[in-house]
Amino acid sequence: MDLFLFQLHEWAAILVKVAHIIAGIAWIGASFYFVWLENSLQKVDEAKQEKGVAGELWALHGGGFYEVQKYALAPPEMPEKLHWFKWEAYVTWASGMLLMLLVYYAQAQGHLASGESWVQDPAYGVLWSLSLLAIGVIVYECMTRYLHRFSRPFLACILGWISLLCWACFESFSDRAAIIHVGAILGTFMVGNVFFSIIPAQRQFVDAIEAGAELPVMAIAEARMRSRLNNYLTLPVVICMLAGHIAHFFSDQLSWLALLLLMATAAYTRHFFNLRNQGAIRPHILVVSAVGYVGLLVAMHAGVFV
Repeated sequence: MDLFLFQLHEWAAILVKVAHIIAGIAWIGASFYFVWLENSLQKVDEAKQEKGVAGELWALHGGGFYEVQKYALAPPEMPEKLHWFKWEAYVTWASGMLLMLLVYYAQAQGHLASGESWVQDPAYGVLWSLSLLAIGVIVYECMTRYLHRFSRPFLACILGWISLLCWACFESFSDRAAIIHVGAILGTFMVGNVFFSIIPAQRQFVDAIEAGAELPVMAIAEARMRSRLNNYLTLPVVICMLAGHIAHFFSDQLSWLALLLLMATAAYTRHFFNLRNQGAIRPHILVVSAVGYVGLLVAMHAGVFV
């Protein structure tokens, strides 16, 4: 019976992991695509401008031509079926939390703690894990709601908060659990952006257009800002998901700093592609990123983060 339960648990974990990966690919792909689309739109002629079209893009894929148009406000007539890009985010987060339950919470004794971590008691470890996720997203929400959008103090506060959470995870849990928790916290930030800002702003936008009311300008601006944040957080989250499989490289005292620098380098790499989509080619960004990757690898091998 014990063997059957073990095999059932393992199969459940595999199925949830597959669902998590597929949903994550869809979510990241949608994020990359829409940022690229927004930055790649071309001007339209006067006839289309009179119809409210702000920009368009022609593409070829799968043996067919596609014409994508963006309206300055809304089309002359609202479509009967409007696609909302939200379930990729929700399924990714829900499957990730279910995976956390199956892998770490259900086996907390052997997976959450290490000999030198703060967490030793399994029940306390699960409670502290959930508390970190909750505290992390609450403070992040306060920052994004009340600090000036994309100002230097705002970005400094976000980076400082992520750094503190990263340090706390490595002090609290085993190396692999710490890396996964950092990724889970960033993923919770991202799904919070979708749930608390992006989707509500879109609903307000559609409702205002249908009612002929004043547009929610501030909500739309915040949703756009959070969408950009999500775009930059995607690669750091992927780094955490992959680094969890090589946790033995992150067993030094300052491994939290190594992971933080690795994530920052990944976000900086993403910045190159966002700029390129706008027509600005900055090859030095890729050079700096490549040097950063190699430098971190050498530093970790040399024991700099001990």
